[in-house]
Amino acid sequence: MSHDIDYIQIQVASPKEIERWSLRVLPNNQLVGEITKADTINYRTFKPERDGLFCERIFGSIVNNECSCGKTRRRKPLQKPGVIPLDEGTTFIANDDSAGYVCPTCGVEPTDSKVRRYRMGCIRLRKPVAHLWYFRNTPNILSVLLNISAGQTDELLHFDSYTPSSAGVMNYFLHGGTEWYIDEWEAIHTGLGHMPQKSSFELGMGEISKDELDIEAVWNIDAWTHGEHQKTKYGLPLEPRTTENCGAEAAHALLSQLDLPFMERMLSTRLRQKVKTYHSKSRKKYIETTFDELDRFGMDQVSDLNPGWEPTEEEQEENIKHLRNLKLTRQGQRNRGLNAKIKKLAKRLHYVRLLARKQLRPEWMIVSVFPVLPPDLRPMIQMASGRFAASDLNDLYRRLIYRKIRFDKFCNLFDAEFLPDLLIRHDLCLLQEAADAIIDNGRLEKPAQRPNKTVFKSLTAIIEGKHGRFRQNLLGKRVDYSGRSVIVVGPKLRLHQCGLPREMALELFHPFIIQALLEHGVVRNIRAAKNLIQKRTQKVWDILEHVVYAHPLLLNRAPTLHRLGIQAFEPILLSGRAIQLHPLVCPAFNADFDGDQMAVHIPLSLEARAEARLLMLATHNWLSPATGEPSILPSQDMILGFYYLTTRRQIKPSSQTNQVRVLKEVIKPTFKVFETFDRVLQRYSLGALQLHDLVWVKAEAPSDCQNSLPVEGRVQANGHNTLIYDAVVTESWPIYSLPMQSTLQLAVPSETSVEPVFGHVSQMHRMSLSTFYLRTTPGRLILNSLIYENLFL
Repeated sequence: MSHDIDYIQIQVASPKEIERWSLRVLPNNQLVGEITKADTINYRTFKPERDGLFCERIFGSIVNNECSCGKTRRRKPLQKPGVIPLDEGTTFIANDDSAGYVCPTCGVEPTDSKVRRYRMGCIRLRKPVAHLWYFRNTPNILSVLLNISAGQTDELLHFDSYTPSSAGVMNYFLHGGTEWYIDEWEAIHTGLGHMPQKSSFELGMGEISKDELDIEAVWNIDAWTHGEHQKTKYGLPLEPRTTENCGAEAAHALLSQLDLPFMERMLSTRLRQKVKTYHSKSRKKYIETTFDELDRFGMDQVSDLNPGWEPTEEEQEENIKHLRNLKLTRQGQRNRGLNAKIKKLAKRLHYVRLLARKQLRPEWMIVSVFPVLPPDLRPMIQMASGRFAASDLNDLYRRLIYRKIRFDKFCNLFDAEFLPDLLIRHDLCLLQEAADAIIDNGRLEKPAQRPNKTVFKSLTAIIEGKHGRFRQNLLGKRVDYSGRSVIVVGPKLRLHQCGLPREMALELFHPFIIQALLEHGVVRNIRAAKNLIQKRTQKVWDILEHVVYAHPLLLNRAPTLHRLGIQAFEPILLSGRAIQLHPLVCPAFNADFDGDQMAVHIPLSLEARAEARLLMLATHNWLSPATGEPSILPSQDMILGFYYLTTRRQIKPSSQTNQVRVLKEVIKPTFKVFETFDRVLQRYSLGALQLHDLVWVKAEAPSDCQNSLPVEGRVQANGHNTLIYDAVVTESWPIYSLPMQSTLQLAVPSETSVEPVFGHVSQMHRMSLSTFYLRTTPGRLILNSLIYENLFL
């Protein structure tokens, strides 16, 4: 059966709800769930201690379907459900959910080990503690509900101050029997004492005066004194007289006496009356407005702000003129806004209304049953050295349990009326601090620390922030087969390739390497394969090369604004820690090499790899899906490089002597002739040629001619002779400049170039194949060879 979850809501839980989470009844009618010991495991047997933080009776079995002692196990039902006794005292139970069984030796019910991820425990406290989120946070809910300042709330809960409460509650701040006369009851009660004696307020459709307000619905009437100030049914005494109290117990007593529906009606009435009084007194000087409303300010709005006030037309014009002359800066708006009392009433009404509508009680913010997380969420792991590494929450829970046990011992040693006040008050402070450290250790003035002065990581630190439980583990899960690194330029890569660091590839392709090691028989099990990978042997690197070959991976650069933000590449293993990327694919990613980072994702299934190669490969994404224009275009340094490779060296003589030498070189140039292109590149790599030196390279190209005989022959005055065909023109050069002592040169007009290509003609009567000598430079040969390799090889 599927359970669809519409939404998740986080709110304060009642003590009964916490007990429902943690307490459960075993099949033998034993109630378990309360943690009474601070022990974790037995370091001799390495098994959890009973009633401790990892107790198997409370949280479930560690081994699937097996009790703690190993004498009771659960298996799949092969026969009718029931108890099947076997030899050696071992009992097997058929797996029937309707029938539970508890091991008679260790008292553990055999269950699936996954229950240890969601079964909770609890710690019962003799005296309650306050929840840190509600009195040391913004907003401070407890201070708003109690109508006292945040500092006073903190002092009250940590036994630095005291407050009146209901009579008969034990007090540990001073010696028993001490009474305190207070003149500041109005600072903590619900505010009825502030009302004028004759003022009336609207409640619903009717009105009710102060004399008719029932104080018993708001505050406990037993806290008031009989005698000098006789109380009537609806009267209010001038001075309350009560027994002192402090700590979370005092706050719990105050909060438990709040009537939220009545407070909501009363506060809303007071707020309306306060706003009326405020506007009637300051209608000419202070009217709440903004810059956008100044131009739209009209008669109706002025009169609506103050019902019953009907100004004349002259008064309205005067007020509007006054408003326009005001310089309403942001600070001015704060000063001219609602006063502090109205803001305080509105804030208090807001939280009272939220609690009332959610049917939450304010005293639930005072915790008497402290919940404990499941053990698998605060694990304790044994390392290879034999030592144990535990979560910080375990140490914080142990501190709370130790202080709870210490306080219980003190209370059991003495009678209630003979308790040592100072020691008990000190223990309650320690108990509150231990609870605060579990909830949010970072907010404390002196946070709990390890012996090496490092602060423990509390529950709030685990769940908040980008790396917290919600954002990282629940809302956005981290992809296991992914990595992230800085990108650098890879000029020697092909367009569909990327450089991947070996260490990163070893982690990303970890399961593929383990599978290959098992298939090749290098290791026998997964554990041995992991140990071999950790050693980084040459066999591992060889298998990594085999696994990575032709396995596409995905590169993503955030933000992914269009589909070209994720493209597929073939990895090339490199040393170092940076990802190499072809510069031509950078415009599609909107990336550059000034420190940008990119994420690497590995497609696992065969279908995913096929889609990556056929649809997402970089060579298949030339055009932008938004504009249809090419996304792979050279720019900036690439254009400059093309120009530098293809340009000719310009000789600029610096003196008159060099001019004569340059003139002789121009009149009698010397050409270097090569048989193949490879010979030119070889000489250039050896340093015998410069990038812009002119060279002649032999080449063959087919030529088409309609006639085998020339149409016309010409002899020029300088000795050049030319033969003209229908589609081919041959031209001769001076004898000293002709390669291979040839007397004729063939000029073949090209369709793609205006300049002719000069070469030597092997057969003049049939022009099917011509041998040419191309005049070029090593730079041009390098550029054309790179283009040819990337397009056709």
